[in-house]
Amino acid sequence: MGISNDLRPGVLRIMDKRGGKVPDDELLRMLRDLGLNNDTSQEVLKLASTSEGIDKAIDSFREFGVDNEFIKYYSELIELLDMYGIRSYMDLDMGIVRGPRLLHGHSL
Repeated sequence: MGISNDLRPGVLRIMDKRGGKVPDDELLRMLRDLGLNNDTSQEVLKLASTSEGIDKAIDSFREFGVDNEFIKYYSELIELLDMYGIRSYMDLDMGIVRGPRLLHGHSL
């Protein structure tokens, strides 16, 4: 999405406020105040609202322009989940934020 490295921690802090804590219109305002333009703010909120089965996630990653390195990592993770027989029990929720370290090395 072209979000600079210096803004990523702020974006993640704002997205951590989702889930009923802060209304979406307030999150958009906070993202714009951080320095994102309106279109990027909308895309971040759309991405954070994505929740689906893990098999559909790769298509969503490509739609959002996620780099191939992360898609490869995610594909390997799916294979491991399949080996343990738990793949069908998993969903991907892009709105769960646990800190900027999770995305270290992967582009937002």
